[in-house]
Amino acid sequence: MNADRIQIQEGPSQVFQNRKGESTQLMEDNRVQSVLQAKMVETMQRDAMDEDDLQQGKFAVQRDVEDEDELLQGKFVAQRQTKNQTGIPDYVIQGMESSFGTDFSSVRVHPDSSKAPEVGALAYTQGTDIHFAPGQFKPDMSAGQQLLGHELTHVIQQAEGRVQPTTEVGGMAVNDDLSLEHEADVMGAKAASVL
Repeated sequence: MNADRIQIQEGPSQVFQNRKGESTQLMEDNRVQSVLQAKMVETMQRDAMDEDDLQQGKFAVQRDVEDEDELLQGKFVAQRQTKNQTGIPDYVIQGMESSFGTDFSSVRVHPDSSKAPEVGALAYTQGTDIHFAPGQFKPDMSAGQQLLGHELTHVIQQAEGRVQPTTEVGGMAVNDDLSLEHEADVMGAKAASVL
């Protein structure tokens, strides 16, 4: 203790008095305790709400920690309620959906189709139908996944209304916009690279 000050303890604060009789009060810093107390109250309230929900028959589905990690990392793909009817292997369609962030359950693949060669293409997309020329649908190979990703990009472009017919080939309306083709090439390569 300093000779010039006299310390008087009064509860949570301290009072210092100098020889002239002047006093200074120092308050105790309770911020940490206040934060902890607020967190405890919040936890108790949440627990009480959980208990009320249980009593009312409201049950939460508990997720696996691994599922939560995958969700946070963007690796989560919602489980289908119905069987995959796209014609694309499950692991490929799930990888494509994850890469594009799009549900492709309405897509239908037509391997060995005559429509693609009629327009002079390896594959041809019309709405959600993808027609592959004979021997071109190879979803288990990198080049085939790249072509599939290219065509799935066209599915998205058409769904967004960005594709308007610009010409006609073999009696079919087609779009020959190079910027849409370039986008499909880039996105197809990107999607194939994550499988």
